[in-house]
Amino acid sequence: MTTKSTHTAASKFLTYIWILIATAGLVAKYDKMPKIETWVLDTAMINHEGVKCNQSGLEMLWVTNHKLARKQKHHKPNILIVLRLLLLLAGDIEMNPGPTVKYPCGQCNKAVRLDSVACDTCDRWYHRKCLGMRKNIFLNLGDASWHCLNCALPNVTAFLDSTVDVHETRFDSLRDISTSESLESSVNFHPSPTKCSSPKKRTTNTTKRHHRKPVKINIINFQSINNKKADLLNLIESDKPDVIAGSETWLNSSVSSSEIFPQNYNVYRSDRTNGSHGGGALLAITNELVTERIETKKDLEAVFIKTGTQKGKPPLIIGSIYRPTNRDLDYTLSLCETIEKIQKKYKKASIWLCGDFNLPDICWHTHSIKGHQYPKELNQRFLDMMHTCGLSQMVDQPTRESNILDLFFTNRPALMLKCSVEPGLSDHHIVAAENRLVAQRRKPLPRKIFLWKRADYSKLKQEVTALENTMLEKFDRNTHINEIWNFFTKEIKSIQDRCVPSKIASVRFHQPWITTDIKRLSRSKRKAFRKAKLTNRPSDWDRYKDIKKKTRQLSKHTYHQFLNDLMTEESGEHPQIYNKRFWSYIKSRLSENIGISTLKDRFGNSVTDSKSKSSLLNDQFTSVFVQKSPHHSLEKAEYPSMERFEITTEGVKKLLSNLKTHKAPGPDGLTPQLLKSVAEEVAPILRFIYETSLDQGEIPDDWRHANVSPIFKKGDRERAENYRPVSLTSVACKIMEHILSSQINRHLEKHGILCNSQHGFRQRRSCETQLVSTITDFIGTIENKGQCDVILLDFSKAFDKVSHDLLLNKLIRYGVNTQTHKWISSFLNNRTQQVVVDGVSSERSEVSSGVPQGSVLGPLLFLLFINDLPSYTKHSSIRLFADDCVLYKQITSDDDRNKLQDDLNGLLQWEDDWKMQFHPEKCVQLSITLKKKPMETNYTMRSHQLEKVSSAKYLGITISSNLSWSPHIEDITSKAFSKLAFLQRNISHCPRKTKTLAYQSLIRPKLEYSVGIWDPHTKKDISRLEAVQRKAARFVTGDFGRDSSVTNMLDDLEWPPLQRRRKELKLTLFHKAYHNEVDVPIPLDTNTRGPAHKFLIPSSRTNHHLYSFYPSTVRMWNVLPGEAVTSDTADKFKATLKCRQLE
Repeated sequence: MTTKSTHTAASKFLTYIWILIATAGLVAKYDKMPKIETWVLDTAMINHEGVKCNQSGLEMLWVTNHKLARKQKHHKPNILIVLRLLLLLAGDIEMNPGPTVKYPCGQCNKAVRLDSVACDTCDRWYHRKCLGMRKNIFLNLGDASWHCLNCALPNVTAFLDSTVDVHETRFDSLRDISTSESLESSVNFHPSPTKCSSPKKRTTNTTKRHHRKPVKINIINFQSINNKKADLLNLIESDKPDVIAGSETWLNSSVSSSEIFPQNYNVYRSDRTNGSHGGGALLAITNELVTERIETKKDLEAVFIKTGTQKGKPPLIIGSIYRPTNRDLDYTLSLCETIEKIQKKYKKASIWLCGDFNLPDICWHTHSIKGHQYPKELNQRFLDMMHTCGLSQMVDQPTRESNILDLFFTNRPALMLKCSVEPGLSDHHIVAAENRLVAQRRKPLPRKIFLWKRADYSKLKQEVTALENTMLEKFDRNTHINEIWNFFTKEIKSIQDRCVPSKIASVRFHQPWITTDIKRLSRSKRKAFRKAKLTNRPSDWDRYKDIKKKTRQLSKHTYHQFLNDLMTEESGEHPQIYNKRFWSYIKSRLSENIGISTLKDRFGNSVTDSKSKSSLLNDQFTSVFVQKSPHHSLEKAEYPSMERFEITTEGVKKLLSNLKTHKAPGPDGLTPQLLKSVAEEVAPILRFIYETSLDQGEIPDDWRHANVSPIFKKGDRERAENYRPVSLTSVACKIMEHILSSQINRHLEKHGILCNSQHGFRQRRSCETQLVSTITDFIGTIENKGQCDVILLDFSKAFDKVSHDLLLNKLIRYGVNTQTHKWISSFLNNRTQQVVVDGVSSERSEVSSGVPQGSVLGPLLFLLFINDLPSYTKHSSIRLFADDCVLYKQITSDDDRNKLQDDLNGLLQWEDDWKMQFHPEKCVQLSITLKKKPMETNYTMRSHQLEKVSSAKYLGITISSNLSWSPHIEDITSKAFSKLAFLQRNISHCPRKTKTLAYQSLIRPKLEYSVGIWDPHTKKDISRLEAVQRKAARFVTGDFGRDSSVTNMLDDLEWPPLQRRRKELKLTLFHKAYHNEVDVPIPLDTNTRGPAHKFLIPSSRTNHHLYSFYPSTVRMWNVLPGEAVTSDTADKFKATLKCRQLE
């Protein structure tokens, strides 16, 4: 067996034979010299400079550059002498041949030199330059400290003196001890340094050595990051920094970080909040690093994060700071105090502070104050803070003109690999730094991706058809459903693997628009910058600025052209593909990049790794579950039993064909793409499975399990309770849920089981139908000079607290038959879930209550559970939209107030009876009236007094106490302008069709949501709404000229005024109510003397009633011709309105 050592020896021998031939040729040149008979080797010593052989009569020197020098005194060497020397070089003296370096550097693994240091703790040696240690620090180690890269502990001694020779090799055994006594006596070796070639087991550090990837940071002054998006992406693509510390971002809360940075960066921002322009700081951290934000004062333009290093080592603190160019000493004092508090809290941590500090008066080489631009106290406070925290400033070159403004402070200067100045994105240069610190990094999880474009569909369908025949022969209705399902999933996955190619991919982010021309110009820019710095000639600086300008122009043009091509609909392209591409881009810019933030557990400890996050969220989600209720007597059926139904192959096929292929699969791994691709072939198999499951009253175990995806709601991202669970369940199970849901709904509608107050998740009902009924009641109170007290109720975790036993009891009451009831019981009981964060799952937990959010059957089951809630009220009106509940009553006396409180107590009784829970702190009361002195009442829930408000939001509409719609219009127009600004930042260079689609999809629907309720009649509110569309017209046409006619733009775009569109929408809703297409009653009398479709216009005392939905719409309705009114569809009705003048 050939070993590594024999390979090494053989390669050495061949090398020395080659040297022998070359040496022989050199020696042959001296054939006129006398020969020597003997060669006596007195001493041979090898060091890093070469080989030197001493002998009486000859001294030969062989240096490392492979030049052979010869110095003759009396004799000439022969070939035998050279051969003996080379054979001596080829021999291995040590028992275990290995690397020749005995004391390697712990960073570069090369032999330590004269200026080297060793760690007092782990005995590792390092070159001074490998540590980034300055020479003055090296010569004064007794007064300064350095940190070991292996153990990260501080050292102040153990530097290697210039008289020490540590380059010991295999020739040490041949050294003449007597001739080197003076040398050895001056050597003071550090105890037991690590020896790489030692055959003995290492005892100092037996842990596996990790690849030391340095942490890269770019410190950038942006001066408006929005204008430099393309340049920033180009920089990220070329440098791939781990950290970007930005200052002068000029951002505000309306700008999402995902508009600027790629998705593989988590961005922490501190925007200027005092209303003035400019300022701001940010930290963009690659999502490989595990980070946590450190909270500081809100008025500081500074952001600090903490990231983990090697396990068991102190963390790294990174701060990005912008100090405005003012003489505000208080701001500086507050900033320095914050930094000192952070340093005191994390004493052992490595600290990086970077940003634009605007301190040109300080000379950082001498730490003295030279200038007078800012008060001396301000500059001195920064110097005091730097010395107090033990920080060193690493930037030694100007970053703007001749001043060093952008700084990098660290308390571990020995760990710095690089700190240089590079070409910037503004008039400030970029500070690029690298550090040896080993940061804690996440490893991206590989994913298996099926390449459906290359699938063999004919083979796929053929094999699924064969699977159907196999299953029908192998199984019957008596076979347990688990056995059938497990066989099906195993076989169909195997078929998918055979017929659909796949690849293993990990998430990689790159910018496809960056061309070779951009890369070439970027390299030229860097070269020109370095040359300009070196020569400082104006001509070189002009050349650099010219190349920088060209690079920016080309980057912007290429980036915008890429977006233009991306958003352009290709000829013959299916509209669905284009819409999907459009919405994918828009959603990627709207969503924040931060993902699941660092969480806090109940003790306030930070949770950063994905496994712990998923476990913490899972604990939070399961904590709201209610325990199983004690045995209740079975309810008696109050309604006729639900009829039996048949599952058809055609029905299953139709549901499969409507699957959305981009949706995620459930725990069983069956994707919608697979099932939809073989819908016709797999439908008979699934029909057999569904019928067997229904007959047995059992579901497969896979259908009981859910992968839960946590979705952030609002509030503090670090609190687990601010996330809601969305369950990803089996796609095949959802098809079965659709079948059952439609059958149960048919039973409920047939017998009128659901209460009339409920408008959620029901056919012919919506938020708008709920609001029409509710607001009409409020307006009626105002019209009668009354007062209406409204209580808006909020359930606490309503969907998660539904008791399974109590729900199943209610299903019996509502006539759900035994077969379906048994299936739903199996669907609800013995469920499990696990939370998935970044591909890492928590442990499975039992789901003891609740209906799965994200399932098809869940919302319907919740409606049935909450259906009897209105029966607990006697005097007041109640409206429901799923779990959104509003209770109200007209108040004319104290007795009315007491009745409303009694009904509120009745709802609390329902809460106790059915183990649900309201959230009193989030429940509010609102008094709707035009009275100057309304009747004041304090309503309570379990001794908690409800908060009184002057306006409240209900189903997306802002309802004020006087029913003025100006606050609502102000709210939606403000959001519309903000969304329009978003479109201008992101798709301003896209085609007109794309911008039109964006406006009509993202902005106009917000301006027209439930317009029948709040359609304004004042010129002020009408003009405010029209201003949004006028600005959108300029954006779509790209014409922002002052002299341009917006009216002509609107005509060219064929956009009617929003006021006309509101009239059309109100008439369309009335048309649907007239033809019973929506469940909106028409409480009006018909005109007996005219056409049958005309109604009597009710009289109005107030403008609230005059311009409300029914009176205002009937006035337009009555003038419509009969053919328009009798149109059998809403589309035909809309078409007839286009050519008519509306009042």
